Amino acid sequence: MEFRILGPLEVLERDVARPLGAAKQRAVLAILILHRGQLVSAERLADELWGARPPATAAKTLQGYISRLRKTLGDDLLRTQGHGYVLTIPPGKLDLDEFERLAGEGRIALSDGDAATAADRLSAALAVWRGPPLAEFTYEAFAQAEIARLEEARLASLEDRIEADLGRGRHDQLVAELERLVREHPGRERLRGQLMLSLYRAGRQADALECYRVGRRAMIDELGIEPGRALQDLEAAILGQDPALDPPVGTTASSRGIRADELPHVRRDEALSWEPVLGRDEQLGELRRGLDLAFDGRGVVFMIGGEAGIGKSRLADELARDARRRGARVVWGRCWEAGGAPAYWPWVQVLRSLVHDRDDVDWRSLGATGGASLLALIPELRDRSLGPGSLAADSEGARFQLFDAVAWRLRDATTVQPVVIVLDDLHAADTPSLLLLQFLAGQLADTGVMVAGLYRDDDPGEEGELSACL
Repeated sequence: MEFRILGPLEVLERDVARPLGAAKQRAVLAILILHRGQLVSAERLADELWGARPPATAAKTLQGYISRLRKTLGDDLLRTQGHGYVLTIPPGKLDLDEFERLAGEGRIALSDGDAATAADRLSAALAVWRGPPLAEFTYEAFAQAEIARLEEARLASLEDRIEADLGRGRHDQLVAELERLVREHPGRERLRGQLMLSLYRAGRQADALECYRVGRRAMIDELGIEPGRALQDLEAAILGQDPALDPPVGTTASSRGIRADELPHVRRDEALSWEPVLGRDEQLGELRRGLDLAFDGRGVVFMIGGEAGIGKSRLADELARDARRRGARVVWGRCWEAGGAPAYWPWVQVLRSLVHDRDDVDWRSLGATGGASLLALIPELRDRSLGPGSLAADSEGARFQLFDAVAWRLRDATTVQPVVIVLDDLHAADTPSLLLLQFLAGQLADTGVMVAGLYRDDDPGEEGELSACL
């Protein structure tokens, strides 16, 4: 008897599907499969099936489900033990076990440089799947965590198989598949990197670079962070036409696809050739002098205004290029013009980028109140050992504690390198974000922090709060 969960729930006997009954009876079987070899209490099964308000007949109904399942599966596989039940699945009789075995063999072959064997094993592993795992239980609480884990395992194996195919020189055949996968999973940087590499090897350098730019813009807009270092290095290598990106010679079994994190580190700014910013020489010169001040440990704030489309973003890009080339950390925060964004949204994006870059910060040194303030703003800090405390959002004292904590974080960041903060679309900023900007302008004068704020001034009626801030 074989059990299948990588797709709709099925039980096969001699390749013939066995009837599994109504939806709740099938749910009982799914729960038992997910906890195969373990005791699952009748109380837990009832809770999963009916929640906090089971019917008066719940116990009898559950016994009926178990009885009918036992007739299908046999007494040797489904046993009563104490106040619960244990499902035993023999080795090799669950499709998930077969998938994990084949995928594991493929990963080992891939790490050994055997691309042909890796592709064969990983393709076989993926062929075990018949559709979304436990498809009929997508919205059931008992299945959601396992469904997410299984989907992640499938995608990781798919990425491994693509890497193996890249190692076999099959970049041309991969482009269409990768374009579809990147559309379906735009946040998976490994897939995007594989598409960039496939496009580049297919002679489509411009398309490879556009693929990076689209992904970067989406990450900045939606998450407020830059792509990871591996993807940035891959873009730089493509710009520089690094020989390490060339396809393997032939399609021998010993060849392997190059991973983005195996590339030699090439700074994006070393590879990219920019055209000058036309008509903005004076403003660019001012920004570069501001950058000099930041490198000298003197904080500075620049506000760049103008109508839409006159080159403000291009000017900020040029500043960011210069700053990175000189060794500064550049972070971006973008205001949300459509409304509904939480308070401090551009600063949340800035702080997220800084948090993700530093794991060695002693957040407890902020003190209980300052730590709680940043924790309220950036929930990702919750595992950074922050002290206890709570933030009363409507308190003037709490606002000051938050502002002071942000200033401390920025000051700390400059002990490693100067920090350039680009705040885009400030005309759409909320009042708290502008107040924080005002506060920081006075607190960071003796630090290596440079802030460049971009705003649109073609509609004076929309810039009252910003004008007050300026």
